[in-house]
Amino acid sequence: MKTVTREKLIDVICESGDGEGREAISNNTDFVEVPMDSLDIMAAFQAVEDAFGASIPDEVMPELRNLQDLVAYLGTQDISVT
Repeated sequence: MKTVTREKLIDVICESGDGEGREAISNNTDFVEVPMDSLDIMAAFQAVEDAFGASIPDEVMPELRNLQDLVAYLGTQDISVT
């Protein structure tokens, strides 16, 4: 199982967009409440896939509404977020 830190995961998400919004992301913050539009959110998921070797199918993306959902999903991909 691969292990990544929560901070690294947030860095990857923020860096995929304009680099802002880091302080707005917490476990239960809905991604649409962060200063990211839908294209930024899709780019963030792509960046997570690239950075950690995960696979996030398009049909799963709408279910990943916040960081907690994403962490749980990454766990199904044998990626542990600490």
